[in-house]
Amino acid sequence: MSTVFAKINDPIYILHSKDQSPYKMDEIHYHDCFELIFFLSNNVTYFIKDKLYNIKKYDLLFISPFELHRVTDTGEKYYERIVINLSKEYFDSSISGTKAVNFFTTVSSKISLNNAEINNIFLSLLHEKQLNDEFSKERVKLLVKELFILLNREVENYNMQTDSNVSNERILSIISYINDNYMDNITLSSLAEKFYISPYYLGHLFKKVTGFTIIKYLNKKRISVAQQLLATGKYKISTVCEMVGYNNLTSFSRTFKAVSGVSPMQYKKQYKL
Repeated sequence: MSTVFAKINDPIYILHSKDQSPYKMDEIHYHDCFELIFFLSNNVTYFIKDKLYNIKKYDLLFISPFELHRVTDTGEKYYERIVINLSKEYFDSSISGTKAVNFFTTVSSKISLNNAEINNIFLSLLHEKQLNDEFSKERVKLLVKELFILLNREVENYNMQTDSNVSNERILSIISYINDNYMDNITLSSLAEKFYISPYYLGHLFKKVTGFTIIKYLNKKRISVAQQLLATGKYKISTVCEMVGYNNLTSFSRTFKAVSGVSPMQYKKQYKL
């Protein structure tokens, strides 16, 4: 299992990517920061937390820290997007509590945009990244603030559509159940029994819809929660191990390092408050 957790060190990180389709994201992953993805291509399918979003050009995705996510289909000839990562410290001091954030965290992680001003802000952010002169750092901060002012206006009158925003409710219900009950003894057999489906078919359908296995998702969900608990400095490693559903410290430590790239002890020291 390759490392799937990424720590972003800069307060604001901007990336423009254009990849040949189909683009293959091998691992579901997560970050310790907020992430905005502005799409410049069509027919993308994206998994976040317990939903599958069908993405069109100029759609915007908002991903909170430690939310598991993965692109599952990139459709067209090219998969193009602008990605902005915002550190939690910067986000909390500048953006937290706005209407746009409340919308993204309680209503939908996706908003469809048809706003030239917002499009131009993303292009200006890219320009400042490339320019990178003595004024760029401050202008980027101003542009991000302006972006969220415009997003506040967008969400105020946004018309939520019950289009193909999510699909395959059965599998997504199972993912939602895992998110709520990761600390329990969850197995493929126990899920199959609870949701009245054969273990073989469940495993096959889950992988087909999401691109990853149930056990892989469960482990990453548990480790993402474990990281958040360890970062508080309030709990022993053995306590966190039990809190997130592992009954074997060796297995927990091995999985933790495979997912995060460091051992639980190293992580705890790194994030100690």
